[in-house]
Amino acid sequence: MKRRRGLLLEGRPVHTGVAIYTPSIGLDGSFEINVKVDPRLLNGLNTKDAFSGTIVNAENIGKSSAELVAMWNAAHPDNLVG
Repeated sequence: MKRRRGLLLEGRPVHTGVAIYTPSIGLDGSFEINVKVDPRLLNGLNTKDAFSGTIVNAENIGKSSAELVAMWNAAHPDNLVG
């Protein structure tokens, strides 16, 4: 952990295998750390048949936002989404 902190303090990104932490400095001199999921992890998750869990409401995959709103409004007439 100490080495990673040192890299960030040097202004260098840190790759953990799960995320990439990139330091930045604002115009006022304040430091921030931006976090981005490692693309290799995302690519691995998005390969065919990689996911082995259960998706709740999987029948809604591929539906448009308008279709989902219509479904919600039909099921909840007292709490409509516009």
